[in-house]
Amino acid sequence: MLISHSHKFIFIKSPKSGGTSVERLLQHLCVPSGETVPNKTPALETECGVVGFRGRLGDEPVQPKWYHHQTGQEIHDQVPPDLWRGYFKFSVVRNPFSRILSQFLFRLRVNKEDEQGFDVLLQRFDAFLDEFPVRTQETMFKVNGAWCLDFAIRFEDFASDVDTALSRIGAPALSAELAHLKPGNDRLAGSPVADFFNTARTRKFLDLERSAFEQFRYSTDPADAGLIGQNSSMIGAAQ
Repeated sequence: MLISHSHKFIFIKSPKSGGTSVERLLQHLCVPSGETVPNKTPALETECGVVGFRGRLGDEPVQPKWYHHQTGQEIHDQVPPDLWRGYFKFSVVRNPFSRILSQFLFRLRVNKEDEQGFDVLLQRFDAFLDEFPVRTQETMFKVNGAWCLDFAIRFEDFASDVDTALSRIGAPALSAELAHLKPGNDRLAGSPVADFFNTARTRKFLDLERSAFEQFRYSTDPADAGLIGQNSSMIGAAQ
């Protein structure tokens, strides 16, 4: 997450939606001129703004005041009311079917459990949906019961929407610093997202994320979510 006082914005970073690319592009607007921010960083709070902690929260003895996937409600509760009202609040949203599947496959890779047969993967996906260890987009973006974003970058329209966001915060020149990043090496890339969603799983997931489908106008048919890895050649900050 980011807060910039010079450009008066709050960036809320939702998991598995391409938010790190935006964060790295804009983080220099949130720290003193010339200060570099490493990929893994403690929380940085200065007169210029805030860069949230990036790393494994589980390794921290105390949860940082500011951290990467902080919800809008958590940020709201820690900033002055006039700052919250006056700053431009934005984030990246993603088709909920694709987002939850990306989170599931990421967990498998981290745990080195992704080299399994498809039937086993489906069993693990059922357990994952039962546990549902990720924050919904509703949880990320609702404050006191109301959606809080002034603008949503759609993962599926990443490049054009990032340009729009840059114009809104008064930093259009940064679009020249964007470069394509290659998608991850997922062995299931190119497979239909819908392969993971039979009728029962679709109903279960819609019960969890229905409000995000409605708010961001995504189809509730998993067949419309496309392919695994599709659109993941997103835009990121050039090194």
